[in-house]
Amino acid sequence: MHEDDRERIARRSRGRRRDDAEAKGERMRVVTHRAHALARCVPRCRGVCHRPGGLEGQSLGAQVALEAAVRAPARVAALVLVGPSGDPRARTRWRTVLRAARTAPFERLALLLVVARDYLRAGPRFVWEEMTRMLAHHPERVLPRVAVPALVLRGARDAVCSAAWAREVAARLPAGEARTIPHAAHAVHWTRPDAVAAEIEGFLRDRA
Repeated sequence: MHEDDRERIARRSRGRRRDDAEAKGERMRVVTHRAHALARCVPRCRGVCHRPGGLEGQSLGAQVALEAAVRAPARVAALVLVGPSGDPRARTRWRTVLRAARTAPFERLALLLVVARDYLRAGPRFVWEEMTRMLAHHPERVLPRVAVPALVLRGARDAVCSAAWAREVAARLPAGEARTIPHAAHAVHWTRPDAVAAEIEGFLRDRA
């Protein structure tokens, strides 16, 4: 191969790596932008409810709530992560889909119909991009920076947020604890809302 050809190939390779890095950075910024918007809402809710500001997020929403708690610590008094996604052991689309498929039989049919309808309305491109953004965000890097007490909740039949991942999330949090709710899967807030509410209320009451 001629030296000029090798140089052209090297330049293209560097350019592709740079483009890939920029694209990945943009995908991660989507999560942080949502976190900023969420953090701005916390003091407004606190003013209405007359209670300390707290954040709760489920699945990808847990990743957004996590970022918001770190980026606006003065506005957040407590954090609740329900079935948090982002497990490094499943950071590919196929592994994520496989875990979701393993969880689906334990979800309520009514929920599955709602999810299917929403995905059809959004379209495959949106669903693909949303999954890409979720996988681009690395919550394990953010967890140690949380400055407030945090509760990690998961359903016992949740394969998306495994027991190992929930324990790791809680361990990486400076003041975190993990609890498992039986007879529920990834959408534990849908399947067992009373149990989730009781866990959150007890968690906040113990720290009041």
